[in-house]
Amino acid sequence: MQKITKFLVLATIFSAIVLVFIPVNTPSLFESEELIQNLDDGDLIIIFNPGGWGDTPMEEAQDFFPIVEGMADVLDQWGHNVVVIPYNRAKEGILNKISATKDFFAGYSFSSDTFAKDLDSIIEKFPDKKIILAGLSNGAAFINETYDKVSESLNDSLYAISVGSPFWSEKAEGKNVLQIDNNGKDTLSGGKIGSLLLATVKAPFRWFFSRTAGESVSLSKAFQAEGHSYSWSSPETRNSILMFLEDNIR
Repeated sequence: MQKITKFLVLATIFSAIVLVFIPVNTPSLFESEELIQNLDDGDLIIIFNPGGWGDTPMEEAQDFFPIVEGMADVLDQWGHNVVVIPYNRAKEGILNKISATKDFFAGYSFSSDTFAKDLDSIIEKFPDKKIILAGLSNGAAFINETYDKVSESLNDSLYAISVGSPFWSEKAEGKNVLQIDNNGKDTLSGGKIGSLLLATVKAPFRWFFSRTAGESVSLSKAFQAEGHSYSWSSPETRNSILMFLEDNIR
């Protein structure tokens, strides 16, 4: 027992030291090849921010990409030339994951600084374009932090759709911001501690049984907070987004 306690103490101290001294590597939006190639093609740009680490490829993010795809289809029908660009908050590699963890505990204060400056540059260079920041869960927390840092003079060109933002993050406000939480049923967004603790206890078991069944489910995906699931087929999600787009974009 003493050896286990000693190991846990040393592991905690080591983790703290690593988090303090590893610099935060904040990816620039301009590192996206899709942005460089496609920015000129559209009048309306949707920047996709997945949940979790923020490194899930857009087409594999089946918890959020269908929602963004549905938005893009509607905007295309309204006559807009829509370009969807993914933004990855974390790069590959253990050091980059540690960097992303440090940024997460800092409330995305580092990466949102870089991202906000990139957005300012885009809007200043292309003043006729409109940009929609779309984020799920941690991605929603990130765009909330970013939205409040973008120059106020450019806010008429920038919109934010925040889906399932966790309760610990500060939510952006304004006429150009939509916050979606399944009408209060999202336990992660609402901070319902009892339900979240139960989901945390269940997560390792879901992860283990998924592995034994031959499925590749990450531990973060095994964590399933009640109400923290969104789909384009859900009227609560789709209708809220359509009303927001109708009022602000159409």
